[in-house]
Amino acid sequence: AYSAACDDRAGPVIDHMSTANVARDLDLLRRAVGDRKMTFAGYSYGSYIGSTYANMFPDRVRAVIIDGVIDPVSYATGRGNEAKYLPIDARLVSEQGAYETLQEFLRLCDAGGDTCAFSGGNPKQRYDALAQRLLADPAELPDGEGGTFTYTYADLVNDSLGAMYDSGSWPDLADLLQLLDTLTDPTAAAAAVTALRARLAPPFPVEPAYDQVLEGFAGVWCLDGANPDNAA
Repeated sequence: AYSAACDDRAGPVIDHMSTANVARDLDLLRRAVGDRKMTFAGYSYGSYIGSTYANMFPDRVRAVIIDGVIDPVSYATGRGNEAKYLPIDARLVSEQGAYETLQEFLRLCDAGGDTCAFSGGNPKQRYDALAQRLLADPAELPDGEGGTFTYTYADLVNDSLGAMYDSGSWPDLADLLQLLDTLTDPTAAAAAVTALRARLAPPFPVEPAYDQVLEGFAGVWCLDGANPDNAA
């Protein structure tokens, strides 16, 4: 149904969302602003853009920085017959890197003592227990407008993952975890959720009416890489 809706509604752009076309667009931008060569910094998926641009236009590169590098072979084709049974995201095993980074956050929080809001007791055990509690019984937090919103296990996973991309946000994550774990002040916990998400959000001046991130990923990934033919 999702694929059919994209096919029906996306229009001509759906056939032109590959990273190779992103690189071609970047080169047009380079030319439009009058730069003789490209200077590019790319993170996560941006590391694939940078690698692709450098391979397509090697004589037009001044400097390319890539960080949080995804494995280009796993992303594009996989190894051996992986593409027959593993989609791109499973081949990249990004969850492994995120998990290891989360463990480092919890280790540093424990070592930091009073400088980390979530350091009391054993941060790893406390995090695991909080996750299990939210899985069984989501928290109800005030929404600031007289109502409440539900904070679930999935929200904890999402907020934690977002913070793993930006170590500068870790003090805010520690504050949020401490407040959620104790829930002595649900209003403060709600404010902490808002503060962390605001810090991690892209710096767009206006929030779009509908953010098409998921559709964007699907459009690019389906053109870029080999995937299994069916969901099973």
